[in-house]
Amino acid sequence: MSDLFIAFSLGLLSAPHCIGMCGSIATALLMSAQRSKQTHARVQPMRMVSAGAPVHNNATPVSIGALSDAFLFGSGKLFAYVLLGASAGGLGLLITALGPWPGVLLRSISAVLMIAIGLYIAGWWRGLARLETLGARLWHPALRMFGRIDMGSGPNKLFAGALWGFLPCGIVYSVLGLALASGSIGKAAAMMASFGLGTMPFVLSAGGLMQVAGKALGGPLVKQVAGAAMILLGLATLYMLVGANPAQHAH
Repeated sequence: MSDLFIAFSLGLLSAPHCIGMCGSIATALLMSAQRSKQTHARVQPMRMVSAGAPVHNNATPVSIGALSDAFLFGSGKLFAYVLLGASAGGLGLLITALGPWPGVLLRSISAVLMIAIGLYIAGWWRGLARLETLGARLWHPALRMFGRIDMGSGPNKLFAGALWGFLPCGIVYSVLGLALASGSIGKAAAMMASFGLGTMPFVLSAGGLMQVAGKALGGPLVKQVAGAAMILLGLATLYMLVGANPAQHAH
């Protein structure tokens, strides 16, 4: 099973978890962007009237604008993941120089973390509840910081999305463990890019579909299916480690 496929699948399966952990971040970013647009809109119609041009309030559907904002935030988040992956790959080069076993250990830890997160998402084990609570506390300062960023420009939205990508997340750490074990800057960056692409449906759903998607993804059946699939990915990763020659992980 390809590491890129595993990373992309983890991104997709993270949606039920992200609804609870990242939902407040996505909402804060989009609301800030909408406030910036409303501030600009209060000035723009006056200019149009003075020029004798017709005024068209909300000529572009809000959902389209929200999706555009969500895409920019998601692109910044994806860029942050690629930077994290490249950094992990560089560190992985140093680690794998010590021999094949450090890479095997890193992949094993990542696989165990996948299984633990899968059990947590499915609601079958609450061992990570304290860790998640700690992460949520760390995010409160980030929410205040996002509120101070002017979301009226595309570059600022990309920057805010990148900051979002650097926030702590257990699923991100599990993929970074695989990236570290890759022993290659290019492979590690590609893995994190695949993971980021897998999370994009959730990010885009925040741009106008969150009310519908949130209810669907927050359902117990969806959580159990996503959790079970993540557990299977973790078990598959462990199986590949058992069936492979450890020396192969040094390359």
